Amino acid sequence: MSICGFIGNLPEEFPWEYGKESPPHAEYLRQVREAVAIAVEYSEIDEFCCRLSDNVDLDFAEAVLYLKENKYPKIKLICVVDSERANRDRNKQELDRRNAILEKADEKRHLRDFSLVDTTEQLIAAWNGQKSGPTWETLLVAMQKEPIYFIRLNDIKEDTDEPNGKLKRELREAEESSKRSVFKRIAYTHVIKELIATHPDPVAAFEAAIKNNPAFAREITDLAETLELNLGVDR
Repeated sequence: MSICGFIGNLPEEFPWEYGKESPPHAEYLRQVREAVAIAVEYSEIDEFCCRLSDNVDLDFAEAVLYLKENKYPKIKLICVVDSERANRDRNKQELDRRNAILEKADEKRHLRDFSLVDTTEQLIAAWNGQKSGPTWETLLVAMQKEPIYFIRLNDIKEDTDEPNGKLKRELREAEESSKRSVFKRIAYTHVIKELIATHPDPVAAFEAAIKNNPAFAREITDLAETLELNLGVDR
């Protein structure tokens, strides 16, 4: 089984006032849930673990439990418990959240037996961009061993608070989409050239590949025509 862990900055280290009433915080919670879903869908993660040290850890645990109850029933939540600190310095709301999570957790481990980097194959990190402090030090070690999915807290602040923040985000997304499109066309071009050079009947091969896939048919046919290969495909 593959295990994904979580690490995050403390609430007081967030670039906005931590609290569920603000737009940046709502977006942050959405991104935490999205990160868990991506780990399940694309990294085939089936177990998630986190300490329950502060509210940010609780946010992650609740996201895992929500997706377990609503979309991915086979995933598991492992809670790492510091028994010496379990109820210390917690207000009632935080304590109630923690206890509710522990009741639903699939497994509990003691902190003394747990190493985040050694236990996990992947990390989700809610990071404020500061290259100092305990969170950054853990990330430095983890980056040498495993992939990390970053929830960049500073970007969330930019998107929600700064003038033209939404426009900046849309421009970044458009740029990334353009890059992906270029790489995809390059890959398709190599496929076409290879088939032309090696396949005894490249037209038949293309027809089989694009059957019942109109979007792929348009893309591959445009490229084929650029390479002066008539696939005979009606668009």
